[in-house]
Amino acid sequence: MSKRFLPLFVLAILLSAQLCFAQSISKDVVPAANTARCFAVGNVDLSSANEIAIGESESFMWYDGNFPQYRRALYVYRPGTGIVWYDTMYAGEGGVQAVCIGDVNNDGVNEIAVLNGSATDGGQAHLSIWAYSGGDIWTNVWDTTYSSQRFGERDLAIGDCDNDGQNELVVGFDWYGRCFRVYEHTGSNNFTESFNSGYISDVRSVQVADCDNDGNNEILVGTANWGTWDVRVYKWNGSAYALQWDSPTIGQMHAVCGDVDNDGLNEIVAASHGGDWHPDSVGIRVYRYNAGTYNLLWQSPKILACDVQIGNALNVSPSKNQILFSAVWWSDVASSFDTCSAGWGVYAWNGATFELKYFHQTEPNHWESWVGIADADNDGISEIISAPGQIVLYQASGWTGVSSGSITPTRDAALFLNQNYPNPTQSFTTIAYSIPNNGFVKLNIYNALGQVVKSAVNEAKKAGNYKFTWNGINNDGQRVASGTYLYSLEVDGKATTKKMMILK
Repeated sequence: MSKRFLPLFVLAILLSAQLCFAQSISKDVVPAANTARCFAVGNVDLSSANEIAIGESESFMWYDGNFPQYRRALYVYRPGTGIVWYDTMYAGEGGVQAVCIGDVNNDGVNEIAVLNGSATDGGQAHLSIWAYSGGDIWTNVWDTTYSSQRFGERDLAIGDCDNDGQNELVVGFDWYGRCFRVYEHTGSNNFTESFNSGYISDVRSVQVADCDNDGNNEILVGTANWGTWDVRVYKWNGSAYALQWDSPTIGQMHAVCGDVDNDGLNEIVAASHGGDWHPDSVGIRVYRYNAGTYNLLWQSPKILACDVQIGNALNVSPSKNQILFSAVWWSDVASSFDTCSAGWGVYAWNGATFELKYFHQTEPNHWESWVGIADADNDGISEIISAPGQIVLYQASGWTGVSSGSITPTRDAALFLNQNYPNPTQSFTTIAYSIPNNGFVKLNIYNALGQVVKSAVNEAKKAGNYKFTWNGINNDGQRVASGTYLYSLEVDGKATTKKMMILK
């Protein structure tokens, strides 16, 4: 989902975060790419462990008619190892809008579905499927292009939405598309569009779930348009997906389905961003299907809610679901869109209503985008996942029922040195790196004899993410010869090294 366009600066995976109710927080940062737009967690390499698929879009801006060039990249991050694979995908405009992990071709193995959009009128949007092909390699097995799309694609979901025992791929479009489409796997590496909703609104979220508790799945759609923001449920009638429910037009743009009050029945949770058209309707709403329609059960105070997810975010035992949301507090938004208290929080059902159990403010002046709940680091315990330009993992512990607990570290942080890009290179190449704590940083480039040819960094730095772009000129002002070079990052006695190739 999205809310206007976000000023995103860096991408990292925070694998150690400690919070308490005094709102203290310490962070150790380990990067996984450059600028996170979206993520998905799941097993994509035939192992029994999860990976994190990360979609990157660089240089997000507020919409002013002038879009920058976007970097499109898909990363696979393996906890405990780092980035094991990435692909820069399509050159030129656009960015990765969404990623999803699931068995889209019904072969018993998960694939990665990726949405790329265009940033200009008349550009091209892409939908692609990536399959594991051994080692640490993922191969693009299917791709389709949509012309005349601006951003074009916004969200996707994998699930059995026509209840035939086979998964489908649901794709949501905004701007000129403003519809959702369903794709069926038709053998080998072929996918065929089986349904197109036609023009409805900007589709910002899609999910396949049993919304009306009849044992069959529906397609849940969150929309936002110029004045029309609502949540819709589409049900398969044997030949098409028919509209079962259209919520009131009150600024809702992202919706999920799950059992949020832990009574064995699903509800719909909708995040209301509101925008300029519905400023009095912002917040979170919970709906339940009954007697042919969906009834409003609960509504939160005014918060500019951006994303919602359902799961055991607080790791309550025995397991109970809560509502995880990202938002901007309305009192801040009313005065300024540039200085605001953005963050994520958790609502839990107490037997009578939903209580706000926790709210964590992210970095000042950031707008929260994506949140999730998953066992991202394979320790058997769920993490709260946040992507405000960084991929950040938090882990809750000590919660009994809905009483207070704390957020504790997930694992020790470490230095991270990214593979230079492009590699090999004939001219300029960029080295991205991150340090978990303040320290004295040395980044040196060595030739095959172990001699320093370029002293790139030699200074104290604060914890964070950095880049160094090298033009192939050594410390003496001469261009280096073609061949293999090493580059090493050292911080306070800890070091990590990678190779690069220089061509002429």
